[in-house]
Amino acid sequence: MSRLDARSSADLSQEIDLVALVAEECARYAGATLTGTSPAIPGDVRLLHRLVRNLLDNAVKYGAPPVTADLSHTETEVILTISDAGQGIPEGLRDKVFQPFYRAPDKQNIKGYGLGLALVRQIAEAHGGSAIIVPAEEATSAIRVTLPI
Repeated sequence: MSRLDARSSADLSQEIDLVALVAEECARYAGATLTGTSPAIPGDVRLLHRLVRNLLDNAVKYGAPPVTADLSHTETEVILTISDAGQGIPEGLRDKVFQPFYRAPDKQNIKGYGLGLALVRQIAEAHGGSAIIVPAEEATSAIRVTLPI
């Protein structure tokens, strides 16, 4: 995290096939599926693998099947939405879950350190993008990452 803070470890010069990268990460999780398409984007392949893996890992650990990764794009950005059939993150905790080491009160007994979503946001921002909890009216349990093309 500290290296990302200094932006010294993100090599954004690589052309990344995000469809292949997300498909590879989905293959690590039984029942995780990928829909949609995306053009290649500039980025750091190592960091983008970490971003997608953290999102899928959180969906599996804290959510409920099925877990879906959906890729879409506009002229200027790629949109990756990871969703599951769980209850989602309560409205009052939506900003806190992106803070390093934060663990929701009812999630203290689940293995981990509370860094997954903090890293997701930090990696997205290092790529010029963002990470948000999808509003409840759009999806019960989903996180959306946008990355520039």
